[in-house]
Amino acid sequence: MKQIYVSSLDLLETGDIVFYRPMRDTRTMGWLYDKIKSCFYRSPYVYVGLLQQISGVHYITGANGLEILNSILEDRDVDIYRVTRESNVRLEYDAEDNKIVSHTYKFDGEFVAMKLREQFKKNPHWAYRIHFWIRQLFCNRFSNDEDIMKIVNCATALEYAFNEVGYDFCPRVSPNYATLDIISRSSLIDYLFTVKNDADQH
Repeated sequence: MKQIYVSSLDLLETGDIVFYRPMRDTRTMGWLYDKIKSCFYRSPYVYVGLLQQISGVHYITGANGLEILNSILEDRDVDIYRVTRESNVRLEYDAEDNKIVSHTYKFDGEFVAMKLREQFKKNPHWAYRIHFWIRQLFCNRFSNDEDIMKIVNCATALEYAFNEVGYDFCPRVSPNYATLDIISRSSLIDYLFTVKNDADQH
């Protein structure tokens, strides 16, 4: 059963996963947009990012750049998840020795946040997005290279960052094609609590 904590910001840690729920104000266009987005993604969430604590302030790092958590809570509730493994073992191909080897990676929330920020230093123009999809659709050139990261959603960005630091966030999904629903059901994370937008946060 899910529990709601009204005073929980002091329990948050860098590296926690923050899922945004749709806006609660039915009088705004943002609420309608969130509802459509939620249906399109087939998920109760409309956005996901990584929590990062900087100088005592909680920020969300993701596809929207850097956002202050308290500002997000003015419009919506968020669900907090945490990575359940301190380390992850991954099988990889060693091209130099031509063999399969296993490597152990330790989880570092700051490192994941850095990888997320690296992806969004430049926000591409809308014309680039159109050109990219035309090239992909007609030339059949879908791939897992970094170029695709310029047009994908927040879930893909987070999954990509986790893979970069040695964690298979969605091991049964092709890299760089994650969705909000798949991310929220990952075996790497557990739900902790919901932070309400109208709660008195401490």
